[in-house]
Formats: sequence, C-alpha cells, structure tokens
Amino acid sequence: MKIFIAIPTMETVPVQFLGSMLQLQRKHEVKFGIESGSLVYNARNNLARQAVAEEADWVLWLDSDMVFNPDLLDRMLDVCEKNDISFLTALCFRRKPPYTPCLFERLDKLPDDKGASYTALLSVPEGLFQVGGCGFAGVLLSTDVLISVAARFGGQMFDPMKGFGEDVAFCWRARQCGYEIWCDSTIEMGHVGSCVVTRGYFE
Repeated sequence: MKIFIAIPTMETVPVQFLGSMLQLQRKHEVKFGIESGSLVYNARNNLARQAVAEEADWVLWLDSDMVFNPDLLDRMLDVCEKNDISFLTALCFRRKPPYTPCLFERLDKLPDDKGASYTALLSVPEGLFQVGGCGFAGVLLSTDVLISVAARFGGQMFDPMKGFGEDVAFCWRARQCGYEIWCDSTIEMGHVGSCVVTRGYFE
C-alpha cells in the first residue's frame, strides 16, 4: 500500500508540527508532498495531482499547524478499511474562540450560482459519524476520490466556490460524486495557536 502525505504550508511550520511528523508511525510505503504559498487552494490542487501521479492508494492531508499522536495514520487507515470508508476526518477544532469543531452538518449550494451556505456542527457524537463537510486539517482520502472529483469538475479540485473555502468546496464536490464524509471523534488532533487547542477548549 502506498500513502501520500500532503502538506500545504506558508513557508514555515511550528516546531510542534515538526515534532509530530518526526514521530508519525509509518507501516506502509510513504511519500511526502509539501507545497508552500499564500494561495492554499493552489497548493492543494498541486498536491492532489502529485498524489495521483504517484499512484498512491491513500492521501493523508495534514495542515502544518496541527499536532497529533504517532498512531494517527495507522488508526485512520484501520477505520477506513474496517468500515469501507473513502473519506475520513479526524476531530479538530478552530484555534480561536469559540473553538468550534472544524465540521459541518450541511453544505448547501444556493440556486442560480448565488453562493452557498453551511451549518456548523456544534455537538460532537462519540465514535464514528457522518458529516456534511469538514476542514482539511487532518483528512485521509482514497485517491479514487480525487480521480472522481477531477473527472467531474476538472483539475482544479480545491478551487473555492462562492460561499465555500477550498476545503469545504472540495467536500461539496466529493458529495456530488456520491462520496460520504465521516469523522471519528476518538481520533483527535490539536490546533497550534497561542496555545494548542483541543476538545477541552470547546467544552
């Protein structure tokens, strides 16, 4: 099995993220892709194309301001394989008050291209549950999802839409291709800000 780890970044990364990356357990063949620049959607589009070109089976998307346990990749792969899931997010929280989860109950595109709306998820179920969309701080995707989205919407898979940022826009496109988006709340990541934001800040 081949894993592509995709990391968009703004030139530098926090030392906490580097520490997590150095400790990340890797049982399978892993290739890293790092793209820097101020336009995160361009970085994500480039990384998605690299993952497909590398013929990776899975892509682990990691934002460069996150911290996580060494078994993050292994646990996410295990959940996907046991439950036949192609799109899984870890539980992450915004790094500024009110520290809400980076999860959405619904994503709705308004008619006549007048924009879009989303409904934030304000309570977190325990275990595995389905969501309408998510941020891309810690997401494991089957490469088939990228291929399907590109086939239907073109190569700019992560381009923002009116009302949706690049990550939520990708979620909307993936949903249009028939993919479900899942979160496992037992797999948590911390968001590095002036402190490391975890579930306790949200609660």
